[in-house]
Amino acid sequence: MRRLVSILCWPLLLARLCAILQAAEVVGRITDADTGQALQGALVRAIPLSRSQREIQSTSQPDGTYQLDLVRGKYRLLASLPGSDYLPQFFSASGDSRGDVIEIATFSSFQIVNLKLAAGGSIGGRVLRAADLAPLSNLRVYASARGFRTSTQTMGDGSYRFRALPPGVYKVQVLPLDENFIPVYFGGVREPERSTSINVTRLRSVTKVDFRLHPGGSISGRVYANRNREPIAGWRIVAENRSQQEPPYLAYTDAQGFYNLRGLNEGAYTLEAVPGRDAAAGRGRRYLKQFHDGHFDAELADRLEIEAGSVFAGINFSLVEGASISGSVRSRYHNRPLPNVGLLFHTIDESTLNPFVATTGADGEFLITDLPPGNYRVETALPPEIRRLVNLFYREKLGAAKADAIRLDEGERARHIDFILPLGGTIRGGLQIEDPEYALRPAGKGVSLVRQGADVDGFERKNFRLRDDGSFLIERTPPGRYALKPVLDDPNLVSSSGVQEKTLEMTEGDLVEGIDFPLRVVGSVAGTITSQANSVKIEKLSLLVVNLKDNSRSYFEIPSERYTIPGLEPGKYFVVLLTKPDPNPPELGLPTAVIYDTRVVEVQKGKTTSGTNLQVPLEPDQKSRMFP
Repeated sequence: MRRLVSILCWPLLLARLCAILQAAEVVGRITDADTGQALQGALVRAIPLSRSQREIQSTSQPDGTYQLDLVRGKYRLLASLPGSDYLPQFFSASGDSRGDVIEIATFSSFQIVNLKLAAGGSIGGRVLRAADLAPLSNLRVYASARGFRTSTQTMGDGSYRFRALPPGVYKVQVLPLDENFIPVYFGGVREPERSTSINVTRLRSVTKVDFRLHPGGSISGRVYANRNREPIAGWRIVAENRSQQEPPYLAYTDAQGFYNLRGLNEGAYTLEAVPGRDAAAGRGRRYLKQFHDGHFDAELADRLEIEAGSVFAGINFSLVEGASISGSVRSRYHNRPLPNVGLLFHTIDESTLNPFVATTGADGEFLITDLPPGNYRVETALPPEIRRLVNLFYREKLGAAKADAIRLDEGERARHIDFILPLGGTIRGGLQIEDPEYALRPAGKGVSLVRQGADVDGFERKNFRLRDDGSFLIERTPPGRYALKPVLDDPNLVSSSGVQEKTLEMTEGDLVEGIDFPLRVVGSVAGTITSQANSVKIEKLSLLVVNLKDNSRSYFEIPSERYTIPGLEPGKYFVVLLTKPDPNPPELGLPTAVIYDTRVVEVQKGKTTSGTNLQVPLEPDQKSRMFP
């Protein structure tokens, strides 16, 4: 039996003896990289590359020396000085930050490896609750400098400390994860660029980097599919404070679609759900990003008013699949596709402020996706180089009021929304002032084009501005009968021929030139009207203007307290403030009116006689007066 035991144990003893005999020594010295001073108590670790081997450690002596007994294999050496501000350092003669590989080949090998440790600095402080200065434990604190970032946790007394920080300029932030405190950088701000920087140098210990945390608001809810309430994971919830400039708050939905935003500053917030990088697609469905509550435009989104300690729960997002519209745009005259034509998609219920936009390709085809369900009005927007074709709304309508709506359900694909654009006519002309000394200022002046007869296509009225020389150019005019007339903002100009508008019959592709409107220079009167009597309202008054030269008279409505009487020939006028004429005058005799104020005014050519102010006295004479 003894012999059998000896036979069985001998291989084990032999293997152990061989391992000892194959061990090799690695010795060296740990010193300060700047001063060369020996470092006692430094931990030297031999980290094997093979997972089957164990790590060997040694501690430096008072003179900085250490010794490692290593078996055959490949290692990296890492030195550190626990509890100090010296930075851990891999041995590397080549300068590789990951460390050089040391190979132990046989038991007889002997290597000397010296390591130098560079000194860093430290940052420490406390994190307290602002309301009562109670310490806050287990909060995550981050320190970051250029190319370096580390974190630690607060202790039971609210204290924290970063050791062995590389020299540099640091930003320190407290970022509560599960607690409803507002995350801040040192200096009490959320923006790193506005925070107080901390300069860390060799063996410098920066203390009293303290924080006072205030409670914030919270918003929580769930994100799910509109059709079947299936939870949607991995979506990013973005809360933006519209009351002050600060970085947005972010949260992600979990596997069940739930999210929770904590530590929100006071203010009015908009909330948006957008797909994250790893968002679940939901069986290939494409959901639309959305604002609360069910909006697709940031300016229309509901705003949540957050105060300290506010809690908004159940702020859910019911996501919808996007719909699409496709079709083509062609020219009727040439019967060919039109590239680079814009398509504008307006929501009829104005659920979005700006239209969605698509552009035709080289084949005249277009496709727009990610449209919210709803009713849409679609129109073309021709590029500037296509000047003769007419822009249309869907189904050959000329105006939004008559345009046919396209209804889209969730995820629907509307096809064959096609446009065939006709040639439009061109109208050229201008406004001409007969008096060469009176300068025409085009700003505020132009012409209007109105469809005559039954306007089944919805052209309605369109205004066109003048060029600098007083001319106008109207392009893309659809076939039809129109009234063209000048639009003036100058009360001292009137038509010299007495013709207020011209009638035009346009056919497809017509060119009509020489449509001029000669203007004559006259004068005008302007002023203000006030009523000191509460019983007399301005809307019940009118102005009577009598030309003292020929005794002709005209009545003018008073739009507001400020008035202008345009188009008066030069000369003297008698201006009367009185009650409005009787809509049912007597059959016999002259109508009666109450006169409150009068003025005699001199009207000059090309000028506005301003300051012609009239008023109703505090106690007006209520007796009616005959005004012949």
